[in-house]
Amino acid sequence: MEKVPVLYITGTGHSGTTLLCQIIGTTQTSFSVGEVKFLESFLKEDLGDLPNIPEDFSFTCDCSRKISSCPFWSKVLKKKEGPTFPRHLSTFEKLRLILGYQTQSSSEYTDRELYHAMLNAAREIKNENVCRIIDASKDVTRLSYLLTLNSLQVGILHIVRDGRAVVNSHQKRGYHWLKSWFDWFTSNVLISMKKHTSNTVCLTVSYEEFTMNPEKHLEEINNVFDISIDLETYIQDVEEEEYHQFAGNLGTRDGIGEIYYDDSWKEELSTWKQWILTILCFIPNQIWVYNSDSEPEG
Repeated sequence: MEKVPVLYITGTGHSGTTLLCQIIGTTQTSFSVGEVKFLESFLKEDLGDLPNIPEDFSFTCDCSRKISSCPFWSKVLKKKEGPTFPRHLSTFEKLRLILGYQTQSSSEYTDRELYHAMLNAAREIKNENVCRIIDASKDVTRLSYLLTLNSLQVGILHIVRDGRAVVNSHQKRGYHWLKSWFDWFTSNVLISMKKHTSNTVCLTVSYEEFTMNPEKHLEEINNVFDISIDLETYIQDVEEEEYHQFAGNLGTRDGIGEIYYDDSWKEELSTWKQWILTILCFIPNQIWVYNSDSEPEG
């Protein structure tokens, strides 16, 4: 059985992962599936077996259908049997995965079948030239798990956004600002460690630098991962592409319009939080986000 090429987009929430997943998914050889880590939850909701559904969470595919009636996911489910990768792992199991060890909760067979089913269904739905699945699950534990599977050829695209902007975005959704910073920091540290210890193709993209010069960074993504994003028509291509993603940023379902640098956190975060977060984020931002001459002023 052929190895399935998977481009895994990782980072923290509200960092532009869904946006890049959509843009890359416009190419003829790539198929974006959204956040695969939520597949089991979507299936349970489809069956009415998922309590405590968040009010701001949509359990439909980007084609506006339930998973079981989506032309893409219905094909995947017919070809794939067994549970997906379990979302709820113990701290010890997560640590083992991040360190590169297998865990008893992992099942290469089921996920091998899942990604092959997605690839075959994508070839039927889109075109026979599709050779890459774009998984924007973000989660470093799932990334660690996928890297242990010999049936997959995983590339890593790490998207990092200014920690202050991420905290502001999370805070507006009711999350505690300090916990949001801690999650942003620890997630990106673990992802960076995984990239340096993995024998696979990796690329880190600053969301801020990307928004200021999208074509430059899309060209870099093309070169590193052997993808052919059209640098002149990619925004129009996103508008015209029929997606079968789920989860992610629902705001992009109606298209991306334009890409612009967003520094609204400067107005929306209180002054004292800005001071604290600027100190906490200073070194990480210099390493991950503003590591070129394109750093914005202010």
